[in-house]
Amino acid sequence: MMNKIVQIVSLIFSFLFISWLILNLKFSSSQSNPEDQIQKFDQNDLIINNGRISVVGEEPPEFDSFSLVLSNGQILHSLMAGDGETLILLVHGADRKTQNSEYWKPFLPQLSKYGRVVAVDMLGYGASEPGAETPMDIQIPPKQQAISLLYLISSLQTSFPEIKQVVLFARSYGGRVVAELLNNSTTPEVVSKISQVVLIAPAIGGSNVLTLPDRLKNIPYLVFWAQDDPVVPATRLWELKQVFSHNLKKFS
Repeated sequence: MMNKIVQIVSLIFSFLFISWLILNLKFSSSQSNPEDQIQKFDQNDLIINNGRISVVGEEPPEFDSFSLVLSNGQILHSLMAGDGETLILLVHGADRKTQNSEYWKPFLPQLSKYGRVVAVDMLGYGASEPGAETPMDIQIPPKQQAISLLYLISSLQTSFPEIKQVVLFARSYGGRVVAELLNNSTTPEVVSKISQVVLIAPAIGGSNVLTLPDRLKNIPYLVFWAQDDPVVPATRLWELKQVFSHNLKKFS
C-alpha cells in the first residue's frame, strides 16, 4: 500500500514539475511544413550513421511510433510528438517493469507544444530489442545506452534538419545515461547542440559530471528532487551543486 502511495505522490510531483518547467523554460519552435516532415519520416530504410530509421506502428493520433536499427542489429523504439527547432529527448528510469517511453505519455501533448518531443525505450526496455521481455544475462551498461541515444539524436537531426538545439530530460537511472552521453567526445556535432538539461532525481553524483567539457558545465541545468526520495537520496544534489554552483536551479 505504501509503495502505491509513493508512486502516486511521485507522479503528482512529476506532473507539477513538468507544468512548472513549461511555464519557465522558453523552448524555440518553428512553423515548418507538416507535409514535408511526413514525407521525410516515412522513408523506410533511410541509412543514417550506421542505422536506419523507419515507422513501425501507429499510436493514437497525437503520437508517432518509430524505431532506429543500430549497426549491431539492436532496435531502439521511441514515441514522438510535435515539431520545431527544439528536440526534447525524454530518458526514463531503471525499473524494467514500469520504466519505458510509456511513462512519459501523459506529458507528451503538453511538451510537444514547445518542440519535437521524443520518449525513448532504452535498450532492454519497452518495445526496444532487447526489450523488457528479453532475458539479459549481462546488463547493458550506461555507456552503451548513451551511444545508442547519440545515434538516435543524430538520426533525428538528419531526418529533421530544422532541429537546432537539444534539451535532455532524464529520470533516475536515465540521469546516469545522460551523464555518459554528455561525456562522450566522439560525436561533437551532436553534443554541441545540447542546450539545456533537466534531471529528475538523477542517479549520479559529482564524480559523474566533473569530467564534462566546460561548455556543458555552463549550460542551464534544472534538478527536481523529492526531499524524502527512497531510491536516490536528495543529498546527492549538493554534490552536483559543487560542479554546477553557478547555474544549477533546485525544484523540490
